Amino acid sequence: MNGVLYRIRTGVQWRALPERYGPWKTVHERHRRWSGMERGSGCCSGWRSRGRPASTTTG
Repeated sequence: MNGVLYRIRTGVQWRALPERYGPWKTVHERHRRWSGMERGSGCCSGWRSRGRPASTTTG
């Protein structure tokens, strides 16, 4: 799951995932399966609608 979150957060290519998340093909397959779940029933159902949090830094 952390590999999927890392990929979503950074936008890194699947093949460039750090090795600590395991084989990229495994992480990709899990993401593909979770993304294909019926809307509202999976662990990742709200990710797309939430977007990135607002920045709290002042410049």
